[in-house]
Amino acid sequence: MCYMKYFWGTILVLFCCCVAVAQPLNGPITNIYLLPDDPLFGSQWHLFNQGDQGGIAGADLDALGAWEIGTGGVSAAGDTIVVAIIDKGIDRLHPDLSANLWVNRGEIPNDGKDNDQNGYIDDYRGWNIRSQNDRIEGAWPLHGTSLAGLIGAVGNNGIGISGLNWHVKIMFVAIDGSVADILSAFEYVRRQRVLYHQSQGEKGAFVVAVNCSWGILNGNPSDEPLWCAAYDSLGAAGILSVAAAPNSAVNVDETGDLPSTCPSPFLIVVTNLDRRDEKVAAAAWGPKHVDMGAYGQDVLSTSPDNTFGLFSGTSYAVPQVVGALGLLYAAPCPDLVALAWADPAMAALRARACVLNTVTPNPSLEGATSTGGRLNTGALLRTHEAQCAPCSPPFSLKTDSIGQNGAILLWHTLAPPQSSLLRWRAVGATQWSHILKPSSPYHLARLEPCTEYEFEVGRACGPNNAVVWSPAQRFVTGACCVPPAQIEVMDNTGAALTLRWTMAGGKGYRVKYRRPGQAWHWSATSTNTVRLDSLEACAFYETQIQPLCDSVPGDFSAPLSFQTAGCGACTDAPYCPPLVSNAQSEWIAGIAIGPWSCGTTYPPLPYQFERSAAHQMLTLSPGSLPITITPGFAGQPTKEFYRIYIDYNADGDFEDAHELAFEPGFATSNPVQGLLWAPDSLKDGFSRMRVMMKYRTALNAAPTPCENYPFGQVLDFCVRLQSSVVAAHDASTLEGRLNIFPNPVRETFTFAIPKAAAGDCTLMVWDASGVLVHQEQIAQCHLPSASINARHWPAGFYTAKVATAENIFWGKLVKN
Repeated sequence: MCYMKYFWGTILVLFCCCVAVAQPLNGPITNIYLLPDDPLFGSQWHLFNQGDQGGIAGADLDALGAWEIGTGGVSAAGDTIVVAIIDKGIDRLHPDLSANLWVNRGEIPNDGKDNDQNGYIDDYRGWNIRSQNDRIEGAWPLHGTSLAGLIGAVGNNGIGISGLNWHVKIMFVAIDGSVADILSAFEYVRRQRVLYHQSQGEKGAFVVAVNCSWGILNGNPSDEPLWCAAYDSLGAAGILSVAAAPNSAVNVDETGDLPSTCPSPFLIVVTNLDRRDEKVAAAAWGPKHVDMGAYGQDVLSTSPDNTFGLFSGTSYAVPQVVGALGLLYAAPCPDLVALAWADPAMAALRARACVLNTVTPNPSLEGATSTGGRLNTGALLRTHEAQCAPCSPPFSLKTDSIGQNGAILLWHTLAPPQSSLLRWRAVGATQWSHILKPSSPYHLARLEPCTEYEFEVGRACGPNNAVVWSPAQRFVTGACCVPPAQIEVMDNTGAALTLRWTMAGGKGYRVKYRRPGQAWHWSATSTNTVRLDSLEACAFYETQIQPLCDSVPGDFSAPLSFQTAGCGACTDAPYCPPLVSNAQSEWIAGIAIGPWSCGTTYPPLPYQFERSAAHQMLTLSPGSLPITITPGFAGQPTKEFYRIYIDYNADGDFEDAHELAFEPGFATSNPVQGLLWAPDSLKDGFSRMRVMMKYRTALNAAPTPCENYPFGQVLDFCVRLQSSVVAAHDASTLEGRLNIFPNPVRETFTFAIPKAAAGDCTLMVWDASGVLVHQEQIAQCHLPSASINARHWPAGFYTAKVATAENIFWGKLVKN
């Protein structure tokens, strides 16, 4: 197990392992019915223990018994089984691993696009959380490479060793060790499984388990609620998580540990056994939170640079269980996979129960784990096979290419077509229509338009050829006047884009779209696409689509919200990712800059990128605006550093002169106030603002833009930069923009101009008809002025002018 310990504000990751070069074992091996030809298999006692080197014969996983049923790879439904490893890196070129490493077939490598639309660009080999690419080699490949070998070193290939799965796909997600990294890695894995189901297996991955060989000693679920909640989110998608108990002689029920003590039903926690079938003295236990044992002491596995070695620690017990889950889903019995398609979470819970209910009792684990036993893969697969329905019906029914008068029907079955039957009917009808000996896919024709049908696929078996039927699958034929269920935004350039949707019947469509709160714009088309032009860049829009039918128009679709492109450097430049681990104790509750303000939703995330439409963004021009940052605290207030960085030249970083836009110069537990300055040299357009809050200790300092720190929060915003604004009563004399706040004005307001224009000035204000309503002389105008009383002005629009000895500044205000 890898332990993450908080130390001087930094998370250190300590991996425990010892490595030694392994040699093939010589000597007779008898009574073998299935052995791989890998030359170092004789040293893999955890798979087949003959009692060598002080071991106990039979103290192993009974891998040979499991392999008699299956060696992994593909489910009974044809799904490629994938298990995930989250760790610091892997040697992806190792000759005994490379063939079993997962690649994202929905992604075109290195083309700079998110081809499968999973939210990650060019994630072909997996994902590196820190570098935001697919360089899964990471920072340190030793630990991850050895975990991967135990799960899925290619078996029976004449090279090195054999994994518990001869054939499986290993998805690797590289992290550097922070809690934020872990949560991001979990989300990557979860999305792949969800996408697999949403696309009916065309995209994503059928991930069944994730290997978590790391943790925080003495941690408690209340310290990291998001971490523990992530296991439930993964489980809801059908993914079990397997975690290591600590490499310490402690009872985690008493001392605490993360993630061992997370209360998720989708988590399995494993401790460590040696070749004598005894719990390792330095391995933790806990009858409530540690579930079982597996062999992780002096186990042979892959290591970087085409080498192999012996490894020890609870870290290496975990992949034995992850590998067993891979074998379970690849077993020839279709029951579990059929359930996984119908109810992924229930399938995950059933798989967990299968593993825990088939353990072999072990005296050293009695009273130390919840099951009192250790993993037995042979018993796991034999029990699963014995419980498999003797005559299971076809499963995973689905439809494709549904038209007005027909549809393609698909299903999976283990039986030959000669024993299959197909029946269908309109929903509500009493009689079925039948087809004998169908094969998938099957084109069902001569259907009525806009009608709901159901179909079942059966299997005849047993001495009497009794038919067992699958659960019914329903679908609706085309030509209904129903709104489209899915709308896709394509070719988004900012000024224009294309909407595309699934055909839903009818002779055409009406499309309405607008900026929220404004009037609708309308368009019409006879196809399932429409081009929208003359849009505002970097703005939010909403749209609805209505089918047009013979008699009356159909209903509008549910509203779809989208944002146009054109946010410039703010969204397009490669800004360094902020790395904050925990915002649960302190966060930025609110920030106000001039007339603009924003608050943080609860529970707060360590990092949030707030994307707003252009008209809702903070606009900055040369000069200053008053600023207030208000902290939020879950408990006792603590002192915090604050800084705001703005990329004024839009070059993708915060390192240039003047880009530290605000810094109080001290840490405080109170709200901070001051002035945010924008230089005369700022570049017109959209750019990024970074607001940082960092917990102060005796040894740290105010945050730098790309810093990694454990406590606090970082908020990123898109901002509009304008060197000048034509928003004045007399554009011919325009020389700069007057910043007025608050705006709209209720009773009083103040204003500020650039420091370079410091000096006495004259303020003049006209109403919308051009009548001068206010004039006064003011000293030191570059500072926020004394309050200007507008209490008795009528509601409406006003133009303001500030004139100094050398400059004129214009602005507009609204009086409520």
